[in-house]
Amino acid sequence: MNKQHFFIIGGGNLQYNFAQKAKDFGFSVHIFDYDDKCKCRTIADYFHLVSIDDKDKIFTIAKEYKPVGIHTVATEQGNISACFAGEKLGLNTNSYLTALNTTDKSKMKKIFNANNIPNAKYLEINSVSDINDINIKFPLVVKPSDRSAGRGVSLARSKKDFKAIVEFALNESFNKKVLIEQLITGKQFSVETISCGGRHYVAAFTEEYLLDGSDDFIETQQMIPARLSNEQKSRLKDLIMKTLNAFDIKYGACHIEVKLTQDGFKMIEIASRMGGWRDVMIKSAYGIDYNELLINSLLDKQPNFNHLDKNYALVKMIYTQQDYDFYLKIKKEKPQIIIQDEVKEYKNKTPKSLIDNQGFYYIQISKSEDIDYFIVGGGGGGCS
Repeated sequence: MNKQHFFIIGGGNLQYNFAQKAKDFGFSVHIFDYDDKCKCRTIADYFHLVSIDDKDKIFTIAKEYKPVGIHTVATEQGNISACFAGEKLGLNTNSYLTALNTTDKSKMKKIFNANNIPNAKYLEINSVSDINDINIKFPLVVKPSDRSAGRGVSLARSKKDFKAIVEFALNESFNKKVLIEQLITGKQFSVETISCGGRHYVAAFTEEYLLDGSDDFIETQQMIPARLSNEQKSRLKDLIMKTLNAFDIKYGACHIEVKLTQDGFKMIEIASRMGGWRDVMIKSAYGIDYNELLINSLLDKQPNFNHLDKNYALVKMIYTQQDYDFYLKIKKEKPQIIIQDEVKEYKNKTPKSLIDNQGFYYIQISKSEDIDYFIVGGGGGGCS
């Protein structure tokens, strides 16, 4: 019997577990990546040396093989291509429009406001000269409209560096649009969801931490489960369901970031794909196979899962000497809590975004232990 084909857009480290799960399902797995030495090539049944943003080429190949599913995790451009081809083939994906709306922050903000979803006030500009008309008070968050992983995102504290920061964001943006946002203060969380046929489920609430002393909003670590009260979880879940419906999410995972402010939860952004590292964290904290839920949703099978709330799971990124030293300390004193690590030899350099990390590692900790020691120990910064 011939195996059914399954397409995965992107072949890097963050796609590896998803690709392996597709193989466990018995599919012939196709990997698309511009890097012929990418990690997923080692397990691919078919490897296509095609850039993940070449949606037309991916669709042409999909017409030939007729995959039963096409998807990606942890990449915006891969998500756009997957939804473009999947919609044309009639597969269980979100629409191409949904992929665009959950990638382009300009489109995203318009949908937030049209649906009364609380978010930061903002202005959109297309050139440096537009900053002359800005009348929002500093500090301001400046971000490219269509980038992810914190690329090009900076905090402008005053007029002194505002022009240079805007120029930096414009250079990072593909569509040459930049958002100027009011700074929202409060604790930062993300919500990991799974959807099937327009029905939505929360898989996890995540605490997110940012690098101390940096104005570039660099995430240093993330933890599941987030320490929220039942009442806070209920309010946040209501906001998430409203958001998923506003963006016409039908299938797959979403990664949604919010701030808990004095006035309640406010939306930062939504991505209609799995967040990086979330599958390992959810498995470690709850015993839930997020990749299995994701593939089943793409096969139009409603998820069935329970949260066994026994552990804390953290992923910790390495940017500083303090981060690296703490990793070595844990590896020596408590190696049993490190469930996976991909850490490079540390070199002193200044990070500008999440992709500048020098490795990461996952730890699993019993809820009976002092979790704050592991959060603070790596120079993790505030949950801000």
